Amino acid sequence: MHARTGGNPFFVTEALAAPGDTVPTTVRLAVLARASRLGSVARRVLDAVAVVPGRAERWLVDAMCEPSANAVQECIDRGVLVAADDTYPFRHELARLAIESQLSEADRSRLHARALAALQARDGADPARIAHHAEAAGDDAALAHAARNAALLAAARTAYREAVRHGDRALSLRHELSAAEVAELAVRLGPSLGAMMRIDEAVALADEAVEHWRAAGDERREADALVMLSNGLAALGHTAESTPPIERAIELLEHSPPGPELAGAYARLTTAHMLARDRDAAAEWSERAIALDGTLGDDGLLARTMIETGIADVMDLRFDGLVRVHEGIELARRAERPGFVALGLSHIGTGCGELRRYDLAMPALTEGTAYAAEHDLEHQRPYMTAWLGRCQFDLGRWFEAEVHCRDSLAGPRTAAYIRFVGLNSLGWLRARRGDGDVWPLP
Repeated sequence: MHARTGGNPFFVTEALAAPGDTVPTTVRLAVLARASRLGSVARRVLDAVAVVPGRAERWLVDAMCEPSANAVQECIDRGVLVAADDTYPFRHELARLAIESQLSEADRSRLHARALAALQARDGADPARIAHHAEAAGDDAALAHAARNAALLAAARTAYREAVRHGDRALSLRHELSAAEVAELAVRLGPSLGAMMRIDEAVALADEAVEHWRAAGDERREADALVMLSNGLAALGHTAESTPPIERAIELLEHSPPGPELAGAYARLTTAHMLARDRDAAAEWSERAIALDGTLGDDGLLARTMIETGIADVMDLRFDGLVRVHEGIELARRAERPGFVALGLSHIGTGCGELRRYDLAMPALTEGTAYAAEHDLEHQRPYMTAWLGRCQFDLGRWFEAEVHCRDSLAGPRTAAYIRFVGLNSLGWLRARRGDGDVWPLP
C-alpha cells in the first residue's frame, strides 16, 4: 500500500475504498487534473515515464522522447515526478498507473517500443525489464529472447519462482528461439521447475535437451542434460531409471579435464546408489567425489558432496557418517548455500527416520522445516514435514502426525515421493484409529 500511494493520506484512503488493484476514480481525476496543467512537451515526458514501472532513468527518458531540461523540471515542479539519483519516479505509483491508463493503445505500444529499443541498446540492461516492454510492444521475438535471458539469470540466482515465470514465457514462444537456445534453457530451468514441483515437465525438457545435444555432438552439454534428467527421474521416484543417465553423463564428462560438473555427477551417482541401497557402490563413488572436490576449491560443491556421501554411510548403519554430514552443513552455512543446509538437515531427518533413530531424526526435521520456511525454500519443506508426521506417528503422537502429514500434502503440486510418505502415514493412522469409512485422498 505504501509503495502504491507513497503514504499520501488521500491516496491511502481512496485506495482502501477501491476494489483490487484498480486506480480509484477520485485519484485518477486528481492526477489527471494536475497533469492537464502541463505544457505539451512536459506532458510527453510524463506519458513516457508512465510506461516505465518503478524509476525511469534519465538516459531512458532522453532516448524515449528527447525532452528539454525545462520540460522535465516542469513535471517536477508540478509535483508529479520526483528527481532522485538521476531517475524520475512518479511521486506515487497510483499516479503513474492513472497516467498510463489514459494512454491510447497505439500511444502505449509506441512508448513501450521506444523503451524496448533503448534498453536493448544499453549494455547490462535487466532482461526482465526488456521482456516487460517487449510484451507490451507486441514484439514476440524480443520477448522470447529477453524472457529466456531473464529465466537464465533468475535460475543462476536460485530465484526459482521468477525463473519459472520467465521460462514459461520464453518456452511459449519457442518458435522464436533456436533449438540450441531452447535446449540450454531446458537444462538450466530444471532445478527451478523441480522446486515448483513441476518435475514431469523438467524431465520432459531434459530428455529433449539430451537428444538435441547428442545430435549436435556436444558431449559436455549432453552430460549436463543427462544429469538433469537423472535428477528429475529420481525425484519422481524412478530410482533404477535415474542411474543409467548419470552413468552416461560421467562417461562423457571424463573425456574432458575434471571440473565441478564431474564432481556433481559423482555425488549424484553416490545418492543413486544410496537410494538403491547398493552400499559398496555408494562408498566407492563417495570417495571419488570427495577426492575430486578437494582439488576444485568450491566450498559449496564440497559441502553438498560431504552431505551426500555422509548420509550414504549412515544408511549403511555407519552413524559416524553423521560427522561428515554435519561438517557439510556447517561448510554450506559458511559458503552461504542455504539450499545445501536444508538438504543436509533433510537427509539426517528422513534417513534417520527410516532407520527408526527418532532421537536423531526429530531434531533435524524440526530444525529443517523451520530453516526452509525462514529461507524461502518451500520446495524442500514438504518432504521434511511428511517425515516429521511419520516419525510422530511411530512415536504415538497421532494428532501431531495427522497435522504434519496433511500439511505436506496441501500444496497444489506435490511430488510422488512426498505423497508416498504422507499418504502412507495417514493410512496407517486411520487404520490404527479403526476408521472403517472410505478414505478419500487428500
